[in-house]
Amino acid sequence: MKTIRLMWTLLPILLGAGTEQLHAQQAEADRKRFQEIKAEAEKGDATAQNNLGNCYVYGVGVLKDFSEAVKWYRKAADQGDSTAQSNLGSSYAYGHGVAKDSAEAVKWFRKAADQGNAIAQFNLGVCYADGNGVLKDSGEAVKWYLKAADQKYATAQINLGNCYAKGDGVTKDSAEAVKWFRMAADQGDALAQAKLGGCYALGDGVLKDSAEAVKWFRKAADQGDPTAQSILGGHYAVGDGVPKDYVEAHKWLNLASAQGNEIARKKLATLERGMTTEQIADAQRVARSFKPRKALEMGASESRQGIAATRPAGSGTGFFISEDGFLITNEHVVKGRRKSGCSPARE
Repeated sequence: MKTIRLMWTLLPILLGAGTEQLHAQQAEADRKRFQEIKAEAEKGDATAQNNLGNCYVYGVGVLKDFSEAVKWYRKAADQGDSTAQSNLGSSYAYGHGVAKDSAEAVKWFRKAADQGNAIAQFNLGVCYADGNGVLKDSGEAVKWYLKAADQKYATAQINLGNCYAKGDGVTKDSAEAVKWFRMAADQGDALAQAKLGGCYALGDGVLKDSAEAVKWFRKAADQGDPTAQSILGGHYAVGDGVPKDYVEAHKWLNLASAQGNEIARKKLATLERGMTTEQIADAQRVARSFKPRKALEMGASESRQGIAATRPAGSGTGFFISEDGFLITNEHVVKGRRKSGCSPARE
């Protein structure tokens, strides 16, 4: 027994040592790659200049320095690189490395958008929708959302769906809203999946279908979306679109409540009053084993308010969005792990 306990004690130490070694190796590789990119950037290569800016934003191979990032984004942007132009626009929009300036952000988003850059088109749409740096114009916002949506950028598809759902900048059309929500949902966007589920639950733009609603709520819930988890739990609690199952209901409500969903917390308290101790324990065990499923490629963000996205996300057009709205490319994703910006760009 002592030998067994000693093996379990040593195992984490050995694993930790291996992890530290891997981190050291990665850091050295990042430093070398940074030097390679910097050498190309100093020769005037626009792609390398943009990627060097990304290295400074994320601190890959070098200390983070937003001002230095802006310097290199500007060099690439001045050469007409649309990715760098969009990144420079994001810098002005957030005030990262430069004084916050919404009008200047719009200027650079427009330059990139006019070249067909989907994320810049989306960002320009947001600026028009919110009146940041330009006069508020819902119709112009829809115009730019549509351009990005047609490039399969899921975040723009969701915003376009919202516009049709509310009649904001376009004639209200619930069926058209469903069309755009479905396009984004089919790309794996959790918010779009939840919205599509809501359309089926309410019969808004589609025939009411509780089973189909549950299908889409589950897809979003499986990715960890707390609103979808709460709604899915409610469906299991009353048997709407699925067989009634208190354990499954508790699982989803518990997961949503743990993320701060107040509605789920209240539903959970009510549900537990009709459950046995064994059922609650079983549900808690199942919830503890839950691991969110990540979509392979998503063009979505957790918030549709503001510039670009709030998590790394695939646009469906060969590039990704960082937490602060900066663009990186598919080559920054190595063996399923995002490498922040230090690779040759390719759109």
